[in-house]
Amino acid sequence: PSGHSTFSGAGAAVLSRAFPAQAARFEALRDEMSNSRIWGGIHFRTDCVDGVNLGKQVGDLHADAYEREAK
Repeated sequence: PSGHSTFSGAGAAVLSRAFPAQAARFEALRDEMSNSRIWGGIHFRTDCVDGVNLGKQVGDLHADAYEREAK
């Protein structure tokens, strides 16, 4: 998977949980970063879709763990 898409997916997931009112903005930025790898001819779309999905899973796990520890 695309590393940029993975990191963007994780970052957007964590930030969306921390700042829910800004979630749409974070997701739009995530998609822009992911698409830039396709437009630049660096990755295929499947690489970016898989990267975003993987990153979202990692970000959600991180946010869940943080919320458990904060209680």
